[in-house]
Parts: sequence; C-alpha cells; structure tokens
Amino acid sequence: MLRNVKLVLVGLAGLFVIFTLIGLLMPSSVKISRGVIVDVQSTYVNNVIGDIKTWSEWMVWMRAEEGSLVTSILEPDITAVRWRSVNKKEAGQITLLSSRDQLISLRHNFPALNPSDGAIRIRQINANQTEVLWMLEYPLKWYPWERFEGIFMDAIIGRSLEASLQLLSDKLRDMNI
Repeated sequence: MLRNVKLVLVGLAGLFVIFTLIGLLMPSSVKISRGVIVDVQSTYVNNVIGDIKTWSEWMVWMRAEEGSLVTSILEPDITAVRWRSVNKKEAGQITLLSSRDQLISLRHNFPALNPSDGAIRIRQINANQTEVLWMLEYPLKWYPWERFEGIFMDAIIGRSLEASLQLLSDKLRDMNI
C-alpha cells in the first residue's frame, strides 16, 4: 500500500515537473490586437478616444447595460477610469498613460488578470477613412497553468476588444461627422 502511494506521488511530481518545463518553453506574454476601419477623419477619432469621459460609451467593460457602472474618473489630470459591476464581483481600471501622435497608450488593470499595457493606434487611410488598431500585451507568470491559459487569452480578451471597437465605430457613425 505504501509503495503504491509513493508511486502515485512520484508520478504526480513528475507530471508537475513536465508541465512546468513545457510551460517555461511557452511565451511569457500574449499579444492581442483588433482593428476596425471607420468612415471618419482621424482627428475626430483621436478626439473621441483621447477623451476619457467618452470611454463608458464605447468600452464594453464600462457600459451600464452590460452591468457595470463607472465609479470614478480620476481628477484633476483625468488619467484613469475605474468601474465596478452592479453585483460588485468584477471591477477594473484603465489608465491613460499618454496620448501623442495618434497613439494612445493605456494600462489595463482587471482584478482576475495581470496588469497589461496596450495602445490604440489611429491611422488615416484616406480622406474619409481611418484605421483604429487596439493592441494589448498580456504578460504571463511562470506558472504552468497560466502559460497554458495564455493560449486562450486572445479569444477571451479579443472578443471584448472587437465589441468595444464596434461600439466606437457605431458612436462615430452616429455623430454624423
């Protein structure tokens, strides 16, 4: 009986070592990006995205109809938006790090995830079209389960980015610019 327990423990330890080694060979971060082309000049797009007070209108995490309420826009520099869901199980903060030359740098903080840096690049394609590209680099810890979870992060976070960009596109279209 004791021999069987030892075999099971050695087998489990071996599996843990194998999964850890495989996890260490996997990338330490996941790069996620989504884009949309809007029929608006880049200056208008930059004004909407650069105005932190409009974020709750087009970022899915902050939209009231999705069950979240913006709890504060940090003053006086207005550099971050913090929100909490109605059921208070989820919250988050997105910080505006810089806004220059049609590149808006952000830091995303979600309680269940690692803090991640990202940017929204705004590029004029032609006189009436602008490309909006939201990029995010999500860092992964060395834990094997987190490295394996990284395989699915593009799909998980990417859906939110796509939905937000679609809302942004709808908002810009509705502005009749």
